[in-house]
Amino acid sequence: MYFYGLGVKKDYTHAMELFQTAVDKGSPEAHLYLGMGYLYGLGKQANPVRGVSSLQISSSQGGHILAQFHLAEALTKGLTGRKNCNQAVELYKSVSERGKWAWLHREAYRLYTTGDADSALLMYLHLGELGIEVAQCNAGFILEEDETSVMLNKTEILKRALVMWSRSATQGYSAARVKLGDYYYYGYGTETDHVLAAEQYRLASDRMSNAQAMFNLGYMYENGIGLQKDYHLAKRYYDLSYQSSPEAAVPVNIALLKLNALFYYDTIL
Repeated sequence: MYFYGLGVKKDYTHAMELFQTAVDKGSPEAHLYLGMGYLYGLGKQANPVRGVSSLQISSSQGGHILAQFHLAEALTKGLTGRKNCNQAVELYKSVSERGKWAWLHREAYRLYTTGDADSALLMYLHLGELGIEVAQCNAGFILEEDETSVMLNKTEILKRALVMWSRSATQGYSAARVKLGDYYYYGYGTETDHVLAAEQYRLASDRMSNAQAMFNLGYMYENGIGLQKDYHLAKRYYDLSYQSSPEAAVPVNIALLKLNALFYYDTIL
């Protein structure tokens, strides 16, 4: 109330004292306002480094959108000494996706769960054009499952699904990156390209630690599909798949049994 002058005279200094007390008691929201005070010199001597630190705590622990916005402002203007426009863009994007239009995403989900896949797809495609990754992924899923009455043949539908998965993968969703690999591996909506499929799986494996991508790479190394046959690398990726996801224990163990048999067979020959 002192910060905004609600019912009392605006007093940033007293507001910051109260926010500091709240921070000492573990309030992520108080970190938001304390960060703003340090960042812009409101009731305290400006200290952008401390301000950014408090805003990061508020963003990570409390998920406060305003904290993300002010962090982006600090990075855009270089308030801590240097600009970081790439990180600022990511933060601005996170903030923008939580605008009033986010209700469309909930409405699209409601329509899908009530059986109106056509309307849901239309909404997801619209949100996907706005750059919302989850909507791109959902649109790709609906197209792939062929749950709508869109008057297109299967190949054309898969081509459009491929675009959606590609956009989602570009924004860092590992499952979408694996989907891209699958599409190139099997030739869904595109030409079959095992080399490109392996590249997609490697991106999902090395950058995103996706267990399915690791397993797929192991299989491709084992059989020399798109990659030079290498039993040692195949075993390495199978092991990594299990380490990344214990749920992969059964398929990994079966694959390793087969791999060991092939290895000893080739050694005997």
